[in-house]
Amino acid sequence: MPQRPVERWRPELERVAAGPMAETILANLAQQRAAGIGLYGEIHPRITGVRFEGTRAVVTDCQDTSQSGQAEAGTGKPRTVGVARNLTSGTLERGRDGTWRVVRIDYPHGGC
Repeated sequence: MPQRPVERWRPELERVAAGPMAETILANLAQQRAAGIGLYGEIHPRITGVRFEGTRAVVTDCQDTSQSGQAEAGTGKPRTVGVARNLTSGTLERGRDGTWRVVRIDYPHGGC
């Protein structure tokens, strides 16, 4: 998304994220762009659990982020690199339209 025109960020993001989470992502993208930071690579999910709580779902993931990270926007040169096992917890909420959207992301301590 950071490579796309700024005016497309919100409509694209709001298809998958909602509320304060969407606002945080948009603010972070703007800060990264202003600082000349881009993103590279892909994150590979390894879902380890899903728990439903009414209109919410909590998804636990042991992501492989080892082939992704931040990069210099102008050159694409990597600045950071992820890890092979990144414990992540995402809370999704079902909207009135029936679509699940991320409302919170946590990185709990501990391995996976």
